[in-house]
Amino acid sequence: MRTLAPTLGISLVIAVLTVGMALLPDPEHQVLVSNDGRATLSGLSRQSQALTFDTQAIMYALPLLGPAYDVGPSGIAFDRPVGFIVENSDTGIASDVVQLYRYDDSVGFWSPVPDVSLLDDGSLYASLLMTGRYAVGVQQDVESPVFLTAYDTLLTRAPDDAVGYVMRVGYRLADGPTIALPALEQIGGCGGVFGQGDASVVSELVRDAVVHVDDVATDVTFVFSATWTVATGGGGCADGSLLEPLIGS
Repeated sequence: MRTLAPTLGISLVIAVLTVGMALLPDPEHQVLVSNDGRATLSGLSRQSQALTFDTQAIMYALPLLGPAYDVGPSGIAFDRPVGFIVENSDTGIASDVVQLYRYDDSVGFWSPVPDVSLLDDGSLYASLLMTGRYAVGVQQDVESPVFLTAYDTLLTRAPDDAVGYVMRVGYRLADGPTIALPALEQIGGCGGVFGQGDASVVSELVRDAVVHVDDVATDVTFVFSATWTVATGGGGCADGSLLEPLIGS
C-alpha cells in the first residue's frame, strides 16, 4: 500500500454536499458526497444519467468491516477514472491492511479494487472505472491450495455450444461474503482461442478446505465460478478442438 500526499491524484476541491450531484463551472466536473459525509466521488465524466451516491449499512463479516457505498446507476463504465476518497479514521482497520472492494453481481464475488492508496490523513483513495457497490475492508493473506481437479470438473460442465470461458475463484469464511482471488482466474476458449458468442451461462463448483488465513488454520470455502460464452446453435468448438486456457496464458 503506497502513501500519497493529500492533493496527489485529486483534481477537485472536496465540497460539503448533500447526496446528489453538484455541477462545477466545467459541466463535466462532478462531485458527490455520501450521506454519511465520509466518502467523496469526484472527477470528469460524461454521463447521460445523473450519478447517485448512497451509503449502505456497515459490513461486519470478514474481510468487510467498514461502510458500503452504492454508486449508481449500476453497470455504467466511466469514460475516464473517477476519484473515490473514504475516511478510515474510525473503522479500526490498520492502515497497512485496509482495502476497498467492489461487488460483482454477475458471480456474487467481492473483488479487491487495484491500486488503492492511502492519503496522509489515513483516508483511502482509489480510481474507479465503473459504478457499483463498494465496501471498505481488510486485506487477508489466504493460502490457496491447488485445485486442478476443480477446473477440470468445471470444464466437463461446459455447454455444448460454448466457445469461451472465464473461471473465477473466490473464498468465503463461515457465513461471510465471497472474496475474489484474481490471481487464480483462468480464461480459455476453443483450442486456446476465445470465440465470439451471443449469450452466457454460469456454472459453479464449491470445495471446502482447511488453509492458513493470516497464518491461522481456518475452515475456508472456495467457490469456482465459470462464465461460459456460447454461440447459440453454433455447435461449440469446431474441427475437434477443445476448450483450453488461452494460448500464452
